[in-house]
Amino acid sequence: MIRQERMGTLIKAIGALIGKAIIAIGLISGLQIGLNLGLKEKLGKKC
Repeated sequence: MIRQERMGTLIKAIGALIGKAIIAIGLISGLQIGLNLGLKEKLGKKC
């Protein structure tokens, strides 16, 4: 019983970490895409 509970909490913790990592990667890639689009628009207007 104790081992199963520990495994459950480990799996939940790992799942939470993976979920947070995916969210962080999504936010970072979204920011990069937004910055790239913003820079392209600014450069396009100057040229």
